[in-house]
Amino acid sequence: MKSLPPPVRIALVGPGSVAPAYHQHLQRLALKGTARLTWLCGRSEAKRESSIAAFGCSNYTTDYAGLLDRPDVDAVILLTPMSQHGRQAAMALIAGKHVLGEKPLATRLREADELVRLSRRSKGVIVP
Repeated sequence: MKSLPPPVRIALVGPGSVAPAYHQHLQRLALKGTARLTWLCGRSEAKRESSIAAFGCSNYTTDYAGLLDRPDVDAVILLTPMSQHGRQAAMALIAGKHVLGEKPLATRLREADELVRLSRRSKGVIVP
């Protein structure tokens, strides 16, 4: 019998008002053993405790660049303000992480073109 690959370790970036809908999907994937929420990344230390309680994930940071250096993060879900999507997706691809971006993936055509170029060279996959 074939064994399943290890679960994809996901960081949810921007655990605000849109995040609960994604959290429901992550919980279902965790039950199947295909994904696991390993980190939360927010803008405010003041929201650390409420985010940890809401998402059942004990790891919280405000350092997005540091998050991308972590070996226990395979993919990021970007639920941040639209103006940040392009830059954050590019950073994740450069770090070799998979990216699921809330729409729009970028707010300027130049950013979107760069993300396509980066995705062709990255170990990570981008899902707009």
